[in-house]
Amino acid sequence: MSARYARIALGLALLLAAGAARAGALQFSVNIRGVSTTLAGQRFRFTGQGTLTVDENTGQFTLTMALSNGLTLNGTGVMGAGRNVFGTFTFDMAGSQGSGVINGRANQDRTRFNGKFTVGSPNRLGPAPNGFVFSTGNIAARRM
Repeated sequence: MSARYARIALGLALLLAAGAARAGALQFSVNIRGVSTTLAGQRFRFTGQGTLTVDENTGQFTLTMALSNGLTLNGTGVMGAGRNVFGTFTFDMAGSQGSGVINGRANQDRTRFNGKFTVGSPNRLGPAPNGFVFSTGNIAARRM
């Protein structure tokens, strides 16, 4: 294991240990803005608003997001949060599935975080793999 990954693993372990002392779920209001790209090179911008709820003890989170294209994204995953916020998740959106990553930074009291997200759905525009859509963007969250 490289030194970088060892530091990340140690940081997440310390974060989870510290999180064990806290209890309950945190709920965030979330806004996203991004660009989706198809295999044919078509690009389209989108926005979304929704709610992210994370269990401080387990890191498990749920995400429900109304998107500007009229669809709703529902996802579940695991998030580690200290000063850095890292999360991986899977989602379902109008019959298509995919996975994503969140990489961000929280303010000192962890009442908000900002970051980047990357998601991919191999069957968004048709059967996999030809229906693949890849999306990237910014995420901003504030504790409710």
